[in-house]
Amino acid sequence: MARLARVVDAATAGRLAPFLGELCGVRFADDAHPALAAARGDPMLLGEQVRAAFAAWLAAEARRRPVVLVIEDLHWGDLPSVNAIDHALRELAELPLLVLATARAEVRDVFPRLWAGRGVVEIELHPLPARACAELVSDALGAAATAEVVEQLVARCEGNAFFLEELIRAVAAGGLTQLPDTVIGTVQARLTALDQEARRVLRAAAIFGEVFREDGVAALLGGTGGAFAVGEWLDDLERRELIHAAGGGAAAARRYRFRHALVRDGAYQMLTDDDRLVGHYLAGRWLEQVGERDALTLAGHAERGGDLAAAARWYHAAVEDALEGNDLAAVRERGERAIAAGASGPVRGEIRGAQAVAAYWQSDYAGALDLADDALAHLPVGSAPWFRAAGAATVAAARLGDFDGVARRFDPAVAAPCAPGAVAAQLQCLCRGAFQLVFNGRFVRADEILARIAELRGGAPALDALTRAQVEHVQGVRAAHVGDVARFFRHLQAAVAAFEEAGDGRNVSLERTTIAWCHAELGELAEAERLARENLAHCQHLRAPQAITYARVNLGFILAHGGARAEAVAVLGEAIAECAAVGNARLGGWARAHRATAHLLDGEAARALADAEAAIAALATAPGLGAWAQAVAARALVALGRAGDALPLARAAMAVLDELGGLLQGESVPPLALAEALSASGEPAAAAAWVDARARLEARAARLGDDGWRATFLALPENRATLAGGAA
Repeated sequence: MARLARVVDAATAGRLAPFLGELCGVRFADDAHPALAAARGDPMLLGEQVRAAFAAWLAAEARRRPVVLVIEDLHWGDLPSVNAIDHALRELAELPLLVLATARAEVRDVFPRLWAGRGVVEIELHPLPARACAELVSDALGAAATAEVVEQLVARCEGNAFFLEELIRAVAAGGLTQLPDTVIGTVQARLTALDQEARRVLRAAAIFGEVFREDGVAALLGGTGGAFAVGEWLDDLERRELIHAAGGGAAAARRYRFRHALVRDGAYQMLTDDDRLVGHYLAGRWLEQVGERDALTLAGHAERGGDLAAAARWYHAAVEDALEGNDLAAVRERGERAIAAGASGPVRGEIRGAQAVAAYWQSDYAGALDLADDALAHLPVGSAPWFRAAGAATVAAARLGDFDGVARRFDPAVAAPCAPGAVAAQLQCLCRGAFQLVFNGRFVRADEILARIAELRGGAPALDALTRAQVEHVQGVRAAHVGDVARFFRHLQAAVAAFEEAGDGRNVSLERTTIAWCHAELGELAEAERLARENLAHCQHLRAPQAITYARVNLGFILAHGGARAEAVAVLGEAIAECAAVGNARLGGWARAHRATAHLLDGEAARALADAEAAIAALATAPGLGAWAQAVAARALVALGRAGDALPLARAAMAVLDELGGLLQGESVPPLALAEALSASGEPAAAAAWVDARARLEARAARLGDDGWRATFLALPENRATLAGGAA
């Protein structure tokens, strides 16, 4: 907070500090920071908030003076930190910010597209040329650098400066009759020449890794280094240039670093298997006692020290850290290590639940379903983790089109008693399930769940903003599925306000697109286009794939009805390709139905039919959207002179409309399609169909409750066609 206070005002510091704390392992209390509490329940949201806070802090620093961020040994870095730096480089492109990172070659394997597109300049350290190596040998050894010695050392080091330095030391010491062939061998030969107690101290230090503390080494050695204190031996090792002071800490807690990773490796390999086992066990216990909170470090020591119970506990914590940091691959990998270490019961359930969330966001819906089912089997029914796992299982089953599976997993969640403190998790689970039921056209069951949500919300204490947002959103979606756009609009505005309060930029970006859709449904096409284009650019800036695709689908819909149909077809084509790439059949079918409409309005009936038929197949599990696609296909068939083929599709679409009581998209289209097909077929029932279509349309317009909305709504292309046909 003190550091932030130098560059930002107190309110901004208070907002940024909790999320910067998440980045560096300093946890703030949830009850004092509602936005942090909301974000911790959503790993994607937390990752966004942490990246935004990090960039905001660096921006404040860079506006005062140029900033250089130095990262050493990036190959050991973590994905959340790398992503935070990437976000800052993108957001602060116009500010004086330089990131200087050093790493081994394997950094390319760990982070294959490291900061791509951020103007990265790589300076690769090539092997030293033979001539330079020879000069170093001659300068260091003087008269001892005979031609034979120079040739031998240059050939053996292969341009590795550290290896060459160690070889030179070995020759200068004169204690080796034959030089080792490897750098590790050379290092170990040098270490063997040390006093026995010095080697013992160095081996104990190697247990901790490349950086260690004096008091940690003393703890492993039982508080003694033999004839001299541990600190004295460390001073001697520093004089020998095997380690160097790393700064920080009181006298007994001084930090040191091995001069090179290979020195540490050489010392570590000199440990016996029993020494390693005991050393890691003691190191883990000592680190925990002195307040170390890096879960992965503690888990590694516990695992290598044979303390599997502690390893499982710390790997569990490491899973939570990775989930909050949005490192989804790490969530799954660390979870497996926790399970292998023996995590069982509710701990196993929480781990599997976290892995299910990660798998879902990786678009591995089958994997998410299996993991969530495992979580449910091990968690106490009605607990917050149990409700989160039930929600994950429900949505994963829906993504796979298994709505019987949705019922099997969601129904127990509806009936489950709620444990203390789990109301928000229960509500979020019910919202997720109700949303899927609405899209699947199971309105009776959805309405039962919505009534339960309203009951819980009314009896609950003040809910966090994220839960309020989800409740408002699902209530609005239900209204939209019966064509009540005005009520949907009101719920949506409340949901967006709550998402903004929670700092959930991802859902804000998604639902601003839906607000644009509402304007289009109301016929306010100019405003809808403005909002849709603005939000698409915002989603692209955020690099949020799902939000980008959703924005394209709705922009295409708006452009088609506003007359820019060539652009609409192009934008929708991009969205269709993006949906195919991630297997999102529902949104892909939605986009195809919009493109079919664009083709139809442009007089391209054959193309419209092809897209509409593909949409029907893709929307098999979303009957409301499927009915709209059927009606679009029927209209295309009428335009192609195939009214007889159009009639069954139009009647099927009308049957769904009557059964559901409304449609999310294109509610005016099935009555219009049926009237057009009957007219083209010369059926006597055509006149009644036109009257019915017009009556439905006028009733829907009357529900809007605003004269301006009614006028713009009735001016939409399909609605004009309905009014004209009805009048005729």
